[in-house]
Amino acid sequence: MIELRRTRARRSTGHLEGNMGKASLARTSIEEVMETEKYVSLFSQSMNERLSEKVERGWRGWDDPKKRADFEGEAGYALALATKFRATGKMRMKKLIDAANFCMFLWRIERANQESRAKRKSKEGRQ
Repeated sequence: MIELRRTRARRSTGHLEGNMGKASLARTSIEEVMETEKYVSLFSQSMNERLSEKVERGWRGWDDPKKRADFEGEAGYALALATKFRATGKMRMKKLIDAANFCMFLWRIERANQESRAKRKSKEGRQ
């Protein structure tokens, strides 16, 4: 698993190779991946906490494909609100998390659609 991450990190930072030695690049890439994993974990915890707040307030239906257009609009709106005050350095963290959660809802719906299509193709292939 680490080797795969190391390869991907090198590919994404390959433009730096001329300025740094390869050993230094590999170490830096691994550190970057580890730090990114840390923040992905922290961010996903924040997403879960925000969803829990919403559940306590009665919000439901995040897996409903009929709400796809609503989720698309809400994701854009939440991101716009989050970044509205960027120039003052006061991004609205909860709105960033809301935007990410709406994107996750969309991703979940699309993933379910892909899985359904794959099952149908598999059944058609066996017949």
